[in-house]
Amino acid sequence: MRIGISSLIFTKMKNGVDIYTFFPEIKKAGFDCIEYSDTNSPSLDEIDQNKLNNVRKTAQDYGIEIISVHIPPCQYLNEDIGAIDHNIRKNAVNNVKINLTNANILGAEYVILHPGGVGENLENTKILTMVKECFNDSLLELAEAARDLQIQILIENTMGIWGGDIEEIKRIIKTTGNNCGFCLDVGHCWLEDRDPVKIISESSAILKYLHIHDNNTDKDAHLVPGEGTIPWAAVLKALDDINYSGIFMFECVFSQRCSNFEAILDHVNSFRKNHVESIAFNKHQSA
Repeated sequence: MRIGISSLIFTKMKNGVDIYTFFPEIKKAGFDCIEYSDTNSPSLDEIDQNKLNNVRKTAQDYGIEIISVHIPPCQYLNEDIGAIDHNIRKNAVNNVKINLTNANILGAEYVILHPGGVGENLENTKILTMVKECFNDSLLELAEAARDLQIQILIENTMGIWGGDIEEIKRIIKTTGNNCGFCLDVGHCWLEDRDPVKIISESSAILKYLHIHDNNTDKDAHLVPGEGTIPWAAVLKALDDINYSGIFMFECVFSQRCSNFEAILDHVNSFRKNHVESIAFNKHQSA
């Protein structure tokens, strides 16, 4: 299991935050694996690939691997990979392909992608079915492009009648063969009143990646683990039980105990050292 941290902890979900100032802070904290957020600058929509080459080189100079990127959601008015309108969906797919190319330049192994269709009337059963079909078509096309770049697309569960339907998301992932995988966002799962322990045990075949943050079931708070109500001891045991060997990515942004970046990072590190690393390394050490 590899433990990393998303640059969201640094950007606090604000767009256009310079990635370069993030590297020394993360290196100092002992992380060598990060997820590049869609809120960072240079943007993943960047046309000037020299800028992204320079980001990768700078990360390497600090001994940091950009193992993944969180692709911009592509759920805007004129870009949505689950949109029923053909032109809107085509625009979104083309933009994701640009993001895939840029992820490859950054050296990423994975890209994280949300289900689309958020602009549609998902309460209508017929429309919901069409959105799933459109998303499936988009994903098959994108998975092919990602395979050529030696990147794997991971679909993240979000919230709501479609984004929170983990069983349906897993079904669609399986239609791509081995070209896509599942990113379980534990915080989103908890907001949807879903048991993360059960989902982990039932998803081991396609579970490649975890987004780790906490909440109190009232909002998507992105708190440090232990500050909300998620049963982390049970979650970590479930990961141990399936011999999870994927990515454990902290996607924390805020803390109930402090507001500055350095202090929040200290709390994340405390949870990592006291709870996570024992699962990541104990079996190796005892072998």
